Amino acid sequence: MMPKHKPMVLTGNELHHQLFCEAGPWCDGWEEQEIAEKLGVPYDEDTDRLDDDCIIDFWWRVEWPEHVTVAQFNADATYHGPFCTEEEARR
Repeated sequence: MMPKHKPMVLTGNELHHQLFCEAGPWCDGWEEQEIAEKLGVPYDEDTDRLDDDCIIDFWWRVEWPEHVTVAQFNADATYHGPFCTEEEARR
């Protein structure tokens, strides 16, 4: 059986843009600390910021479970990474 949503492989810049652009989940109230936890990247409680470079400098694979109707970059997605190369992210 084919998955409902095809996994996406993204550069760190692409993923960062999807998460933090004007229409992204961050603007809809998804807190940076929650994003950091979901991605497994460092979060600095003193500055209230996640480490952007830990997203931007790597490759990521994003997948969605079958119950998701519309694939969005939010807490429903599963984020795999960081990967050093695109080839690693595609495995």
